[in-house]
Amino acid sequence: MKAGMILCVMAMVCTMGCGNDTGMITANLVNLRSGPSTDSMVVARLYANQKVRIIEKQVMTTKQEGQGVIGKSGILNKQAYIYIGRQPYLMNQAKAVRIIGVRGSAYMVEVEVDTMQKAIGYVKMVDVEILNSNVWYRVRTENGQEGWVFERFIVRT
Repeated sequence: MKAGMILCVMAMVCTMGCGNDTGMITANLVNLRSGPSTDSMVVARLYANQKVRIIEKQVMTTKQEGQGVIGKSGILNKQAYIYIGRQPYLMNQAKAVRIIGVRGSAYMVEVEVDTMQKAIGYVKMVDVEILNSNVWYRVRTENGQEGWVFERFIVRT
């Protein structure tokens, strides 16, 4: 098998206690997604200190051969430029990316530039934090909208 190939995927779902838990969004602007993946459609935006009800917790882990990162999700660990073609785009810290290749000291990434469009670009490796396991929470907002939020952007209250 080639390095970086995904060998298995496991999912564990929280079944005890999640339905009555509340949480608070910790980042300035967070995507509420239709499924537990950065590839899922954005259904709404959540804001810092917004309260939500936690319905479910899902943990997705990947076991990979070698040190491969292709196919993994990551987030920008600071405000950084992503180059799409020769054009630099300034992206905010915590922007989700999916790594699709490696080129020198940069990752080739797929990034959502707006809710309807994704683009492929390059970002310095040092500007990306690789997510080794994906923990997602299915939440319900005070106005009844449901979706998924990555664990980094929510704290249980």
